[in-house]
Amino acid sequence: MDARRANSVPLKAIASIRNAARGAGLMFSELSIRFLAAATAGTIAVGGARRGLDVLGAQHPLPGRGYRRHHRRRRRSALEWCAIVLALSLVWAAEGLNTALERLTDLVSPGFHPLAGKAKGIAAGAVLLASVGGFLTGLIVFLSHLV
Repeated sequence: MDARRANSVPLKAIASIRNAARGAGLMFSELSIRFLAAATAGTIAVGGARRGLDVLGAQHPLPGRGYRRHHRRRRRSALEWCAIVLALSLVWAAEGLNTALERLTDLVSPGFHPLAGKAKGIAAGAVLLASVGGFLTGLIVFLSHLV
């Protein structure tokens, strides 16, 4: 009876979620992940600012001349937030896979091997492409509120 319960789908799902959470926690031992967490928090903070990027210091050329009437900032739409979340998720996933591949490569090939170097380079290149895509997505979404 206990063996049947140990193989039940809900218990396996809970164990999988627990292992995934542990793996996500292990990612934070990497400096690049901590930098990514700070960049993610900054992106969400800027995106959640009520008046878009104006909180960073942009001012109306004629202060006191109907700033609110002439320069109403629209809030981020649900579609814009979806684009931001998707871009952030893609960068996080690429960075996590890169970290896993680096650790696995270090385990399998502790010494230098050209193929191990190529594998690490390709994974780092994928992170770079995801990061550039995420940056451009943020630029498009946030700059559209300034124009």
